Amino acid sequence: KNGTTTEPYLRLARGARPRQSPGSDRAAVVAQTEHTSVRGRGRGLTLLADVTPNAGGYNMDTARGCCMQPQVCTATPRRSLFGNGFFSSCCSECCEEDGPVKIRGGYDDPSDVGDESDDPELDDAAIAGFAAEYEVQQNVVDQERREEEKEEAAQDFPADNQAEPRVVRVPDSIAELDCDEDENFDVSIEDDEFAFNNKNRPDGYMQEFCYEVHKRLRIEFRKIGYETMNTNRWLKQHLKKNDYWLLPCHMALIAQKLGLKPRHKSYYKRIFVWLPDERWGEEATPCCPNCRSNSRVGSHGFRSDHYGRMVVDMHDNYFVMTRRYICHGCEDACQDSIDKAKAAQALGAEIYAEDISYTFMGYNPASVALLPYGYGDEFPAILSHKAALDKKVIDWMRAVQDKGVRSESLSNMLLEMHTKTHMDRALRYEHDVTRQKRNVGYQTHANVEEHFSSFGDAKRYMGKVPTGRYLSAMRKKYHDTIKSFLDREVKKRGCNRLYWDVSYKEGKKMSRYRGERVFSGLVTGMNEYGEVRVQFHVVTDSHEQFDAAIEALLNTLTEYGQSHPTLFVTDDPAKDSKYFSQKIPTIHESTQKFNALGGSIEEDNSDSYDDDNCVPFDREDVTIASTVAEMNDAADAVRQIVLNSKSKWIGFDTETEVDTNSMTGRPTGVRKKVGLIQLCYRDDEQKKRVVLLRICNSRKIPDRVQALLGDKNITFAGNNIHGDITGLIRDYPELNAVFERRGDKRYRMINLSVYARRRGVIQTSSAKLPLLTKRALDLHMPKDDTDTFSKWNRTVLE
Repeated sequence: KNGTTTEPYLRLARGARPRQSPGSDRAAVVAQTEHTSVRGRGRGLTLLADVTPNAGGYNMDTARGCCMQPQVCTATPRRSLFGNGFFSSCCSECCEEDGPVKIRGGYDDPSDVGDESDDPELDDAAIAGFAAEYEVQQNVVDQERREEEKEEAAQDFPADNQAEPRVVRVPDSIAELDCDEDENFDVSIEDDEFAFNNKNRPDGYMQEFCYEVHKRLRIEFRKIGYETMNTNRWLKQHLKKNDYWLLPCHMALIAQKLGLKPRHKSYYKRIFVWLPDERWGEEATPCCPNCRSNSRVGSHGFRSDHYGRMVVDMHDNYFVMTRRYICHGCEDACQDSIDKAKAAQALGAEIYAEDISYTFMGYNPASVALLPYGYGDEFPAILSHKAALDKKVIDWMRAVQDKGVRSESLSNMLLEMHTKTHMDRALRYEHDVTRQKRNVGYQTHANVEEHFSSFGDAKRYMGKVPTGRYLSAMRKKYHDTIKSFLDREVKKRGCNRLYWDVSYKEGKKMSRYRGERVFSGLVTGMNEYGEVRVQFHVVTDSHEQFDAAIEALLNTLTEYGQSHPTLFVTDDPAKDSKYFSQKIPTIHESTQKFNALGGSIEEDNSDSYDDDNCVPFDREDVTIASTVAEMNDAADAVRQIVLNSKSKWIGFDTETEVDTNSMTGRPTGVRKKVGLIQLCYRDDEQKKRVVLLRICNSRKIPDRVQALLGDKNITFAGNNIHGDITGLIRDYPELNAVFERRGDKRYRMINLSVYARRRGVIQTSSAKLPLLTKRALDLHMPKDDTDTFSKWNRTVLE
């Protein structure tokens, strides 16, 4: 049909004659195609084949046609591309054109191969007849196809020419495995969805399969005294070969053996059978959670009202099954307690028997943890109230939640992966349905349905995903079980660098009793890998509360043979450096080494200094102006002296009062108006003078002070002077025009830290004034938080 001869069954020999096989009931099959011969002539040729039905298939004798050897084709004949013949997939050999035909055992007589002109069946009239017949048949096929398409369209669009198509609603896939906030996560409670009794047989694909598997397990794993020699323990043998897993690829055959109707493998979920004593022998007999021993533990049979528990995995869910065990030692102790209580009650005493549990399930977490040689690690899940999570999900949660991913986002991710698996299985199901309908020879163990199940169908697919609240509760529950182990493991981690931080958010938001804060802050110390090594609460900012925690850290490092911290990182080095240098000698040693490097250290953390090396200061050199008149007189005097001097420089600084927390002493971030302007200059005798202008009580800056600040002939210098000017303009808007008269707010305004950095005195332009004083003058300027956060607006300055 496509004008080529690449397929073996379309390679035709011109002039081929059909060989007659006497004694057979033949049905001539005619197939016509457009064939381009090697001579370049397009001719319509026919393939005549004799197909004889027999017991083993169809006897296709197509000598001198496509197939050169008579043979029996066991495949079911398929309709040809033209709808009026059959082709066999076993035809693979073709003859050469215009020559002897090679067959098994020799060559045919060349006289049997004639030219196409000698055969009256291949004349132009016959070819035209075949073409007309094919055209008629093709028209019939096209008409049938158009009618089928019309019927399908009629289903989507009603016959009354309505514009609205048929509405198809697909059930939503949501996370529905949830837990209550007050739930105690009792692992001994099973889900009612998987319960059964003799009168109420489970209804559902996996429910009925699990029910029959559970029933078969009760038969094959009976006690020795109840076994019969005729019991075929095929399921037990299958479990041993597959590490006690039942996989979906085997479940159709298992369903047949259990007498169930096989379902498509897309509906089946894995089943894990947890029987450690059967898998590893007597040494792996589960231990009693009460007495923590397995010396008197024995099998107590499978439950007769519940067959398994669902476990949520990363991409799908599966089931776990186990049996009950009984501790005869705890059973005797319980009976003794009951007997003693009855005897005491007979004497009039109010004594009650001790509640001792002596039966337990094989997957009880306390029992699994007691198995020797790490056998308990083979159990794949962490149990919760009525359900379970696979350990891979728990490990994945810990990794991503440490990076800030919320539990609700984890639930959405799991839902995405589970629904992706559901869609993949639905596509596999549809492909198998199509294959079964189109290929008669295709056989399957499972009967297919018309439509695949929705994700949340409880009777068929049984998709179930946990909510964010459930995942959060499970993570907390699991970490409670391994907390002691993690605490011991983290002690093995070194701490060459100690990062120290105090958070006050917890004290404000959480740690309260009757509205009052119990703690003021949470102290956290981490190593260079971001691992928490120290964490505790404090009630004040006193360093004395750090003593016990630091001593415990240093003792642990010493016991494990690890070095003590050599670097200390804090957000308040001026306040913490002296204390930690004394408590951790290695930090003090490393500080001395860095100090020896000179200019590479930006701050001088040493609090020890000589009084003779301080910046000289005399109160007689300070003038305080509080009223408007005093400030105007002082401004005129300073302006006149500076303009008559050679340098014409004035040191400039402002002070602003900031509210502080009454308990912690830390600033709250609420600032008041600028309260003080400091001016420093040299008089006629080159002696330093200081003028303090207390503008806190003034609504506006006095006129003479504005004239001084706006004089373009005077250069003002100060550390972060531009920030001080910005604060003045914000609180006193009239100064904006004053500084604009200078032509530029930065004109003749020198920032000392930037000035020093450009000349290599310091390495950063954000250095504080004490550091500038130390580097430039080699003098010490004592200035701490007490000075910075002074009450500048009070009546009398201290």
